[in-house]
Amino acid sequence: MMAYELRGWTTFYFLSLTFIFKALADPQSVAIGGLFDNIFSQEHGALRHSLYQHNIHINDSNTQVYVKADIKNYELVDIFGLGESLCGLFNFDGGIYVVVGVSTSTLMPTIKSYSNRFNIPYITPSLSGTGLLSNETDFQLYLRPSPIPVLAELILSHRWDSLHYMYDDLEGLYRLERLLEVAVDRNFNVYPLHMREAENVRPFLRKVIASQQLHIVIDTSSIDRTETVLTQALQLGMVTDKYHFIVLDFDMKNINLENFTYGGVNITEIGRASCRERV
Repeated sequence: MMAYELRGWTTFYFLSLTFIFKALADPQSVAIGGLFDNIFSQEHGALRHSLYQHNIHINDSNTQVYVKADIKNYELVDIFGLGESLCGLFNFDGGIYVVVGVSTSTLMPTIKSYSNRFNIPYITPSLSGTGLLSNETDFQLYLRPSPIPVLAELILSHRWDSLHYMYDDLEGLYRLERLLEVAVDRNFNVYPLHMREAENVRPFLRKVIASQQLHIVIDTSSIDRTETVLTQALQLGMVTDKYHFIVLDFDMKNINLENFTYGGVNITEIGRASCRERV
């Protein structure tokens, strides 16, 4: 699973950086910034791997630009640490062309403000900020689009008049708020369920059963949490043709779904398509 996700992020970063390098005016070397919550994250590892692959194959490329990186780590809950890190990157000796990093919905407005003020692009694989109002002068590039517009269209296509939205963190709450805005305009009801317990989500699933609501959206912070929800739904007898789950997980294909196929349950994944797969 880890290897697959690393390859996925490496592809994202490599394509983004290649685009940027081709847009530059033939310098011998460029500096970029990195902003991550810890040095062991998948995104940090993917960026390091992309830079390494680019630099060792520099003579094989039409764009012979050596790339060096100034990478800083900060706590995702520390807005002051974020500001200090961004100022440190923007004051990097010789200047930087772009910052690549992660964020949260709470911190993204600050990043957007710094990025636009200094005219330095900020590339992020995080979903945070994809719901913010944007215009042509913004300098942010989101490698993953928000799933909410697609989710809303699915809800309308299936003619659902109500659903349960199960989430487990602030990012899920942020996406829920975007969906609620759509729900008011498009006339369907959303019932939130905040899954506070990391390992036991059965109490929340029992609430869904008691409500006799058959339409469920699962929005979790990790693929492991998604698998936990589906496994415990199976244990409670919810994996049948009566229920329809929509899962907002870009890596759900890493879950072994064999045990969930026999009851006839409907599971829809909103994720990223692979260029190697036919759509």
